[in-house]
Amino acid sequence: IGAVGGNGTGVAGVCWSVKMMGAKFLGSRGGTTANAIKAVDYFTDLKIRHGLNIVATNNSWGGGGYSQALKDAIDRANAANILFIAAAGNSGANNDTTAAYPSGYT
Repeated sequence: IGAVGGNGTGVAGVCWSVKMMGAKFLGSRGGTTANAIKAVDYFTDLKIRHGLNIVATNNSWGGGGYSQALKDAIDRANAANILFIAAAGNSGANNDTTAAYPSGYT
């Protein structure tokens, strides 16, 4: 999304001046819901307490069942006007008939 174009390297993104940050919580053996919550809350804290202009998070991970604690973290981000974007096709299942998370949260 943020790759600079016209420089002969790779591909161009849609926004050349965007700044991106990462919050890694997954490793070669997966990750935990507790650490996913910490990652979501980290960005919410950066916006609320530190004034960073965070508009969205890309959550292209999946797995695990429903977690009220993770839903609460997503809701806190939403209350701070941070869009939570989730992958909805990691397993190839129909998300309308079989719930998948985090894409299944409202």
